[in-house]
Amino acid sequence: MPGYGRDNILRKAATAAANKEVLKLTKGSKVTEKDLKFLRQFETKEEFQDAVNANSSNSQVRDIRRRLGGSGEVEIQNAQLGQLFDASKTLEKEDKKLCEITERISTFVETKQKSDNKDRLGLVRDRLEVEMDSMRVDVKEKKGILKDYNKNLKGIETNRDIDSKVLGYNQLLINLNLDRDEINTSISDDKNIIKKSNDGIEENQSLIKTIKKETEVLKIFEIYHKMIGKNGISKLVLSSVIPIINYELQRLLDEVCDFEIELSMNDKNEVEFLIIKSGVTKKLKSGSGLEATVSSLALRCVLGRISTLPKPNIIVFDEVLGKVADVNLDNVKLFFDKIKTMYDIILFITHNPIAQDWGDKIITVVKKDDISSLTLH
Repeated sequence: MPGYGRDNILRKAATAAANKEVLKLTKGSKVTEKDLKFLRQFETKEEFQDAVNANSSNSQVRDIRRRLGGSGEVEIQNAQLGQLFDASKTLEKEDKKLCEITERISTFVETKQKSDNKDRLGLVRDRLEVEMDSMRVDVKEKKGILKDYNKNLKGIETNRDIDSKVLGYNQLLINLNLDRDEINTSISDDKNIIKKSNDGIEENQSLIKTIKKETEVLKIFEIYHKMIGKNGISKLVLSSVIPIINYELQRLLDEVCDFEIELSMNDKNEVEFLIIKSGVTKKLKSGSGLEATVSSLALRCVLGRISTLPKPNIIVFDEVLGKVADVNLDNVKLFFDKIKTMYDIILFITHNPIAQDWGDKIITVVKKDDISSLTLH
């Protein structure tokens, strides 16, 4: 119970007050709770006096006497014990009163709790009544709305049909707009394609014109290439002068070597350089060192002589004896003696000491300390 703790507090307070009263009656003596419990065993003061006189040797009685005054006179101690007994009885009465008061307080507390509970339930009831009134109003409003709804049900159905049709038309409009946008996009794409195609046509037409011009140039170039190529005018001219070239080659090489050099045209209309020795004809590139060297020098001199280009009065031969054996140098000297009439100056450069006396004049090059000096003899 909620008042139980409060009752204990009140009971403890009353008991403490009674104990203080007992201590006051005993004039501050050191009487304990055990002593008081011992005193409460007796109903009357006479019974207590008789028990004290009869049991003066009892340990409990001796402890009480010692706390009351030690070894004083017996009459005084008996008087004090009587006062103590009276105080104990007064304490018992106070305890009874305290119990009664506690019971009454408990009753009051229970009544107070019931009253509080009643007030709380009253508040709940009032709140529920307010809520019920609000619900009644709400139900009334809902009934009014339901009544209006039933009245307007046909209109609502009509509105629903209209809304459904509006949604359908809106969706149809959206689809038509999408189709329109798609068609516009397609038209735009087609316009771009047409524009690109027109640009491509113009570009191709320009390219065709350029190709036609380049084709004409190419035809002219092919004609020019045929004219100046190996099968062109030069070959025609060369074909007409091959006999002259062969004659000059024979004249230069006569008494110089035991073979002949000849130019001819093969089945592919190509110029071939042939060497004829002991009745055997072979290509010049397969000849020996002497054959290749003398043939090359003879061809250079003959081609330079019959050329229509301006001719210098000097010719230079640099280390042309590299592949010629020393035993064949006399034949080469005969060749150089024959071509002296063809040039005013023949500059012959060699490191071979055998050929150093072939010239009318000798220029010696001496290098010393990385400085070259010339000496004319």
